[in-house]
Amino acid sequence: MARLAPKRRGGYSARKRIPEDVRDEYHRLHGVRWEARYVATADTSANAARRRVLEWEAEIEANIASIRATRRGEGVSLTRTQARALAGEWYNWFLQDKKDRPPTTELWDHYRDVVTDTLRDFARNPEDDPEEAWEYDEDARAAVRPMIADWGETAQFLASRRITLDHPSQPLFLDFVYEDFAAALTQLIKQAKGDYSPDLRPAQFPKFSDARDA
Repeated sequence: MARLAPKRRGGYSARKRIPEDVRDEYHRLHGVRWEARYVATADTSANAARRRVLEWEAEIEANIASIRATRRGEGVSLTRTQARALAGEWYNWFLQDKKDRPPTTELWDHYRDVVTDTLRDFARNPEDDPEEAWEYDEDARAAVRPMIADWGETAQFLASRRITLDHPSQPLFLDFVYEDFAAALTQLIKQAKGDYSPDLRPAQFPKFSDARDA
């Protein structure tokens, strides 16, 4: 348990070591490798600081447990409806996460081009629509999923929700994220160009609350 210590100039602090077996993955997902630190300002009461440090430590423990469960192949099993709903939550999270970052329309365009070119490599004929390769070729989907997971930061999203998926549910979830990824990039490009017209896509997503309870 992390020890809450008073600071010399007021406030409180606590530290928690990141276990060696998850250190590299924890750093990749959360930006902390050796030790997580909690700091409460001078105007925080002792009771509030104790409550918050317990919540802070619980979140770190959940992140560590999620990494270990993923390695063991354990996790939540999703139905198609649940995967669709979770991907919808990802869409909203991804756009919000990128909202305050500098516009990088070239990067978003690059992501779309790479995915399209990869799918085209699996097309039966050069003239075919690359989307057909996604629909009918499992090898094509397997080639694209790592890109979607990386560029879409899906591991960070799942960690933020404290969700670990089992092996069959991981590709199912990523396949639904793929359906939303291009739309998310299009939305980011529009916003980078000053177009903040309403995004109607989230209205079609089912709610994930029931699935999470299940």
